[in-house]
Amino acid sequence: MELLSVVLARSALLFEVDSLDPFGRLSAVEALAQIKERYGFAIVPQKPGESTTEKGAEFLSGRMGDTVIDRLTLFHNGIVVDTRSSTEESEKIADDFVGKARDILGSRVRVERRHLASQITFRSQLVLSRMNPVIEEICEEIQRTVGAGLKQEFTRTLPKLVLLQRSFQLKDAQMLHSLRTLIFRERH
Repeated sequence: MELLSVVLARSALLFEVDSLDPFGRLSAVEALAQIKERYGFAIVPQKPGESTTEKGAEFLSGRMGDTVIDRLTLFHNGIVVDTRSSTEESEKIADDFVGKARDILGSRVRVERRHLASQITFRSQLVLSRMNPVIEEICEEIQRTVGAGLKQEFTRTLPKLVLLQRSFQLKDAQMLHSLRTLIFRERH
């Protein structure tokens, strides 16, 4: 296997955000300014009320050391850090964020859970459809569906596979139905 690129390296820490500044030492405006200064973000929320529960407070295009931070999002229940280097680097940045809150604000943040997600592009000699029986079924279903639409036999190998993890489990039949919309393209 040859790693071609890291498209996304995400670290998410879940904790009670109110515990970042338990004694109210910084106003929201001061906190935004300190985050911008520490990580050199090019785009930050202009005012504290700009963030929403779903979207969070987004800080874009920053840096910590040699690592470029694509996005740091602060939600009411945690932080998500996106880079294109590695999940280890994303986790270091998230830990640095929480650590600085402890040092500067006397924070008593206790990280409840950690989640990591990666999206990579790689080259391999493996036949992807043979990695798992479910993937083989997906390939067969794609061939049947596309072939029926074209009204001719459609036979292709699967050069690209995108798997999306959701917060709930799908049964195999539901997964096959959902993945009928799987988009794949041929290698040139």
